[in-house]
Amino acid sequence: MKLGFQSFALLALLFLPLQGVAQSSIRPDSGPLTAKELSNLQEVFGNHLHDRILSRQNMLAEIKDVLRNRIQIVKLDNPQDQKSCSLLSDVALYSAFNPDIKRDKRFDPSSFNPLKYAFNYRINGASMYRVDQTNYYIIINPRSTE
Repeated sequence: MKLGFQSFALLALLFLPLQGVAQSSIRPDSGPLTAKELSNLQEVFGNHLHDRILSRQNMLAEIKDVLRNRIQIVKLDNPQDQKSCSLLSDVALYSAFNPDIKRDKRFDPSSFNPLKYAFNYRINGASMYRVDQTNYYIIINPRSTE
């Protein structure tokens, strides 16, 4: 399958670290990928995983930072604590490398793969999405400035 420029550009916008000072803000984590992280990456990138991610240390560091430090899933059972925000179903699937990728039929926080969704990881502040028909919220924290 030949990938177009648009697919590559989307990948670059989602995951390529910014040049200069911004690169130093990724939390260094030299630990190997966990089985779950590798499975999440395989689901999204398929046969392109090695060429697009594993062979590129900056990309790998960026994705580790997203998975390990920036994604939070919280359950807010008290209606007064619940916030109005975008629904997960409103977020497009990231299918540039796997056109067969599908939304989960049932949300399970322990197996949720945030890489399947075209979240904007480049915004300055945190963003929040509610999982449809649940009390779960997905929070994407900004990149650390440490």
